[in-house]
Amino acid sequence: MVTDALHFYRPDVEDERWSYKQELLDKLHSERDDWYTKRDDLENQILEVDNEISELDATINNIEHGV
Repeated sequence: MVTDALHFYRPDVEDERWSYKQELLDKLHSERDDWYTKRDDLENQILEVDNEISELDATINNIEHGV
């Protein structure tokens, strides 16, 4: 049976890989959270615009129908 040195556990390499994965995951989670925040901000802006449009529509209807 031929053994390959890469199959042996090397704590320094495994620790480095684990650290890299953790750093990458932290970065990706942070980026995802930023996008969620941006999306939430846009949704809030859309709601504000929808409210403004509704108020304008109500005013237009009142004027057009003589209320």
